[in-house]
Amino acid sequence: MDALKARGRQGWAPNESVTMVNDRWPIPTLAGGSLAHRIRRFYAEIDGDDHETLDAMYAYRQSHGLRFALRGFDIGEIYLGRVEEAVEISCDSGDEKWAYTIDFQQFVEDVRAVAQSCERVTES
Repeated sequence: MDALKARGRQGWAPNESVTMVNDRWPIPTLAGGSLAHRIRRFYAEIDGDDHETLDAMYAYRQSHGLRFALRGFDIGEIYLGRVEEAVEISCDSGDEKWAYTIDFQQFVEDVRAVAQSCERVTES
């Protein structure tokens, strides 16, 4: 719970939100499907000696993957980001596969509200 409380205090930095929405998919030759599905396919098909492409994908995952944002929590491979002209949240982890187009600003506001309410509950 302390990790959740700390995340609630930190919130999402405005720069991270802008980056997440404006970043384009880093591997143009691997298109089609949700972000989470593309990432899973990337690691299934990549040549392990292509360090530059592996580094680009790792950097993308760091800035778009909820696992990186919520270290210490056991969550699936969930990613947020731009796909073509829409923003999506998607998961492709084991049997869990889904993708939704979202209003990103509303999503960020909702996450902040939940974090604040969790903080109020843990302080009580």
